[in-house]
Amino acid sequence: MIDGWETAQEQVRTPRCRLHGAPDNANLVVRMVLEELGAEHDFVHVDRVASEQKSETYRQLNPQGLIPVLEWPGQDAPVFETGAIVLMLVDHHRRLAPVQEAPERGRFLKWLFSCPTRCTPTCAYHSSRIAIFPPKTSLAFSLRR
Repeated sequence: MIDGWETAQEQVRTPRCRLHGAPDNANLVVRMVLEELGAEHDFVHVDRVASEQKSETYRQLNPQGLIPVLEWPGQDAPVFETGAIVLMLVDHHRRLAPVQEAPERGRFLKWLFSCPTRCTPTCAYHSSRIAIFPPKTSLAFSLRR
C-alpha cells in the first residue's frame, strides 16, 4: 500500500445522489467510481440526440449544458465536470485516492484532471461495442456481438 492511500475500515455512507448523463459520455468514469464506492445513486438519462443538455431545465443544473452533472444533497449547487465530481466522491469516502495531506496527492490530482479529457474519446468508442445497464442492475458490461 502506498503511504497516504486510505483503506476504509468502515463504509462511509454517501447521501443518495442523482447523476445526469448519457451512456457514451464522461459520466462513465463517475458511474464507475460510484459503483466502486458502493454509493447509492439514481441515473438520469440525458438525451443527447434531442439536445436535452441544451434545454433551459438542464442549464439550471449546468449553465454550460455539459454532461455529467451530480446533484448531491446538502450542496448549494449541482456539481459538474468529471474531475470535480470524482474528487468530491473520493474525498467524502476517503477511499480510492491519497488523503489531502499525502505526498502523492499532487500526482493523483494531475492524473485525475488529465484523464477524463484523454479517456472519454476512448470510452465513447468502446461504448458503441459495450452495453451499459442502468444502476439498478449494477454497472454491468457485456460485449455486443
